[in-house]
Amino acid sequence: MDMNANYHTHTVRCHHAIGNDEAYVTSAISAGFSILGFSDHSPWPFTDGHTSRIRMDAAELPDYVKSVRNLQKRYKDDIRIHLGLECEYFPEYFPWLDEQVARYRLEYLILGNHFQGSGNEGFYYGFCQNKTDLEAYVKSCVLGMESGRYLYLAHPDLMFHSYPLFDENAMAASRDLCKAMKREGFVMEYNLQGRLNHGKHMDSLGYPAPAFWRVAAEEGCKVIVGVDSHDPKTISSTTEMDRAKVFLSGLGMDVLDTIPIPSKEDA
Repeated sequence: MDMNANYHTHTVRCHHAIGNDEAYVTSAISAGFSILGFSDHSPWPFTDGHTSRIRMDAAELPDYVKSVRNLQKRYKDDIRIHLGLECEYFPEYFPWLDEQVARYRLEYLILGNHFQGSGNEGFYYGFCQNKTDLEAYVKSCVLGMESGRYLYLAHPDLMFHSYPLFDENAMAASRDLCKAMKREGFVMEYNLQGRLNHGKHMDSLGYPAPAFWRVAAEEGCKVIVGVDSHDPKTISSTTEMDRAKVFLSGLGMDVLDTIPIPSKEDA
């Protein structure tokens, strides 16, 4: 029997999600999920004084950890809860990130590659418009996954958020990324947030991009479906997840239900 799991769940600390932490848990339980992973947007120790509007502040990290740990204990008989973060590929901050993983005994990290360069956010990969932009995104994703720090690559087709059509450059970028993911045995995420909410601009491919996933299927990539929940309502039903699994299985893809994560809830 299939097991429903979601490793991509946010909290209000990222400044663009709603609902309290417990509401995500109770919604997941009511929908029959067996596993819920919290992976809110990681803070970063930016040196330019920038305050992010899309990530938790570093000062909020201890409370985030405490809240999720408490929920793990409170609901241990109902659902398995994991504690993680969604992070970009910012190698200059890896020493700091590794320190947080060790200090808070974080169970996993997701590579959510939104921005090129750190500091004051940098170029947003969802605004890719040409071959150079696409190649930069692919390179950053591959390097990030090769660092060995991440459980999987979230929304790999984010590069098509604003990209107008699946042209030869889009095909080449998709092929390069998927070949690298297959070669190294990395897992990619089919992201439901894009499907349910803001996955495209007008007259763009958006994400999830069916053409990208056809390439991923041709290359034999592994995929897991992620809700990328910013609202407890988006995790209160498995309908969209089931539809996504049917679509991906129809392409012949290896669709994972779960990814093994050693639990540290008793730390």
